[in-house]
Amino acid sequence: MAKMQFTDLNKKINFQLPIYDSLNLDENGKIVVKRFDRLHPTINGNKWFKLMFNLEEMNRRGAKKFVTFGGAYSNHIHATAAVAKELGIHAVGIIRGEEPKDYSPTLLFAEECGMELCFISRADYEERNSEEMKAWVYEKWESAFLVPEGGSNYLGMNGAMQMVSEEDFEFDHWLVAAGTGTTAAGLLVQSKPHQKVWIYSALKGENYMRNEIRNKLIYFFHDEAAADEVLERAVVFSEDEFGGYGKFNDRLIEFVQEINRTHQLPLDVVYTGKLMHAFLVGNKKPNEGSVLMFHTGGLQGNPKTIFD
Repeated sequence: MAKMQFTDLNKKINFQLPIYDSLNLDENGKIVVKRFDRLHPTINGNKWFKLMFNLEEMNRRGAKKFVTFGGAYSNHIHATAAVAKELGIHAVGIIRGEEPKDYSPTLLFAEECGMELCFISRADYEERNSEEMKAWVYEKWESAFLVPEGGSNYLGMNGAMQMVSEEDFEFDHWLVAAGTGTTAAGLLVQSKPHQKVWIYSALKGENYMRNEIRNKLIYFFHDEAAADEVLERAVVFSEDEFGGYGKFNDRLIEFVQEINRTHQLPLDVVYTGKLMHAFLVGNKKPNEGSVLMFHTGGLQGNPKTIFD
C-alpha cells in the first residue's frame, strides 16, 4: 500500500498494512479482496481513513473536543471512540434516539473508551446537518470540532482516497459497499477511465445513493460536468434483498458464515456481507475482467455469535 499520510498519528497507532486475499469462487471466477478489516483490531476498514484528516484539521485548529453523530450500532461511533482512546482525545458521540435502558454493544464499547454520549430525539437528529444544530453543538461543547455522520465530509472523502494504492489500478473493476457514499466517491475520484467502480448500497434506493455520491463529487471538483464524467464509471446497486439499512435475517447470516468457512473471509451483515451476496447470489457483478473488493471492515456490527 502507498504510504499513508498523517504520519505522526499513524505512528501512535499500530496499524497493519492491508493484505490482498485471492478467492477462487468456482463458476463465479476469482475475486481479490483488499483486507482493510485487518488494519487494526478496533480501528479498521474505511473508518480510520475518513477520520485521519479530520483529526489533523482538529489539531490544526487547536480544537479540544471531537464531536460527531451516529446511531446505536454505528461503526463510525465505534471507530471514533477507539481512536480517541488511543490518542487521548475527548470525543463526543451525538446518538440518534432517546437513551436506551440497555446499551448496544457499540454504545457499551464507546462508553468504555471514554466517549461522552449525548442522546437526542430522532426528530432533532434529522436536523444534524442544519446550521441550527451546528450552533447548538458549538454552544454546548466549547472548542468543538464537528464531523458529520460517518465522517462524510470533504476531509473524510480525501481520507478515503488514501485507500487506493498503485497495484489497485491493475484491476478492471473495484467493488465497495456504501453507507454515506463517502468512500465510494473517494474511490471514484482515484479510479482510472478504464475502470468501473461497483457500489453496493446498504440502503434502499439506487437513485438516492447515486445522488449522494454525485453531490460529493460536485463538491470535490466544483464542476458538475467533471463530477458526471467520473460518475459514469459507477455501477450502483440498491439494497433490495434484506429490507434496507441494518436489516438482515438468518439467510444472510448463514451466507456470511459459509463464506467464512469456505474462504476464511469474515464479512459483516450490514455492508460487506450484502455486497458479497449480491455478487455471488444476485449475480450483480461484471461479466469479465479482474475484480478487486475493498473490505471496509464493520465486523463489530455482527451478532456476537455469528462466527462461534
